[in-house]
Amino acid sequence: MEDYAIEGYKLLDRIGEGTYGDVYKAVSLADKKVYAIKFIRFRETSLSNGVSLSTIREIRFLKSTDNKNIVKLFRIVSPDVNEYMKYSELKPICMVMDYVEHDMWGLLQLAKELKLAIYSPIHVKWYMFQILSALSYLHSNMILHRDLKTSNILVTNNHVVKLTDFGLARKLKYGGDQRYTTVVMTLWYRPPELLLGESHYGCEADIWSAGCIFGELLVGSPIFPTHSDNEVEELHVIFKSCGTPDDNYILHLLQSKNIEMKSYPPNLKNYLTQRSKVVGTCNPSWITDEVMDLLLQMLQISPSKRKTADELLQHPYFDEVRDHPPDIPPFAPSLDTHRFQVKSRVHSTRSGGAPNPPSKNGLGVFEGATERRAAPGLRLNIGSISVPPGANGRREALPSPFASAATSCGTSRGTDREATSGEKNGEKTGEMTGETIDETTDETTDAMIDAMTGGVAGSVGTLAFPTIVTPLDAIVPADMIPLGGVSPTSF
Repeated sequence: MEDYAIEGYKLLDRIGEGTYGDVYKAVSLADKKVYAIKFIRFRETSLSNGVSLSTIREIRFLKSTDNKNIVKLFRIVSPDVNEYMKYSELKPICMVMDYVEHDMWGLLQLAKELKLAIYSPIHVKWYMFQILSALSYLHSNMILHRDLKTSNILVTNNHVVKLTDFGLARKLKYGGDQRYTTVVMTLWYRPPELLLGESHYGCEADIWSAGCIFGELLVGSPIFPTHSDNEVEELHVIFKSCGTPDDNYILHLLQSKNIEMKSYPPNLKNYLTQRSKVVGTCNPSWITDEVMDLLLQMLQISPSKRKTADELLQHPYFDEVRDHPPDIPPFAPSLDTHRFQVKSRVHSTRSGGAPNPPSKNGLGVFEGATERRAAPGLRLNIGSISVPPGANGRREALPSPFASAATSCGTSRGTDREATSGEKNGEKTGEMTGETIDETTDETTDAMIDAMTGGVAGSVGTLAFPTIVTPLDAIVPADMIPLGGVSPTSF
């Protein structure tokens, strides 16, 4: 903690870490409120200098959104800089945001640790309603999130859900032939068309990821896990449960990649029921016909058959919560379950430290919660897969349009990608197939040009941050300019 400081705040606990910086829980000395502060380090590498493009994107999208189910960015604090300073001398940029007590990954992991269902079917229904409400807001504003997963879904003690981590988000444009990189979304949450290298996609990609989260809440663990980063293996896991597609669009993509799959009938309900029994923290009775009807509308193999967020919100499953929040007891105030904290506790235990999981008492779980013994992990049989040579090789990076930065559209986002045992592979972006799309030449370039207005004289690669300590609504795009150029290495 001694490496970080921000005037006007007292840092408490570290709640997140990543390649580009760390996140701390902090209290404001002025209003005594608790905030989350993300410290963004400046980078100096052989490929790029300055601030990552994912940071620029996150600031841009959080500035432009205003929704109760999306984390709020209150202010930005950046350091004084001059052209003679070294990167090692620069203090980090600080993003002051909502503090939210939990992320969904941490809650699910805690349930596994305690072998206890710490949430009920009404929690699942209310959480999914809020996730889809957030997506409805984003999609109506032509924004794709592109990195939905449980660790990017925050949950307050009062069960308000907030989406976070907009570093991979994308602004859609009306009309035109849009192509985007497929190197987005964690492998276990990535839709089939992106796994097959489709670069023309839209809001339906987020819907698939939301469906994966829905299934994960129902069974207590990711529903399409693999033992490697292989995209073809991921496709096989999906087809084995959802059925081998007969859709001409998907079949064409498979043929274009010279991929052959065994024929499987649709079997998702039985698959999820068995997986729920194996994980041991949720009750298989949660997987009702009504639940499956909604889930299947989200997990359609063909993207054109997936319902929109607005359509899904009208499903009868949500009748109970559509007009007013359900009466759910809050979690205990002392319970914080962020991914970083849970992982640190697990690591300490495995390293010989004394395990210290939260007590089962005082969790604020629903009345009648029962302890269930977890079964061994589920192993999946891969079956027959044919892949052409080199289909899973790394793609070469395209040249950057920026003078001082190189870009690699095959590089995963600069956040923590390492997970606890049994989920490690799903937290990696994986090696991609298909054609590389350089997104820095589209909307992101526009953002950088906006940011240059009023900047230091020089090339695109010579930009600087002024000192900012102000409420966010007073900041204009010209105030957010990266030092030493943009580092678009995180798509």
